[in-house]
Amino acid sequence: MTVEDLAGALSLSTTAGWNQQLNDWRFLLRMAPAGAFAAIIDDRVVGTAIGIDYGGFAWIAMMLVDPHYRGRGLGRRLLEAAMDAVSIFSVSLLPCADANASSAVPVVSG
Repeated sequence: MTVEDLAGALSLSTTAGWNQQLNDWRFLLRMAPAGAFAAIIDDRVVGTAIGIDYGGFAWIAMMLVDPHYRGRGLGRRLLEAAMDAVSIFSVSLLPCADANASSAVPVVSG
């Protein structure tokens, strides 16, 4: 993901009913530039995921896929990329639901 993708990322999160602002996206991109990923189709951001490595643990943030592009494996590939971007030594999986109750989905753990 690059700075040029942030307007599209904001549009995606706004459409999903999330409350992030453009400054939130900028902050996350600055925090984890190597862990920020966007799926682009026809010059449009249709998916995002950001892997943030805090050293002792990692967080996957902004995991979004446009509803029209779900079921194609984009979310899986974005999640894998974000997880690969964080240190293997900091990853312990803790399943969590979406923070936004209106769009929460169940999380399945292994």
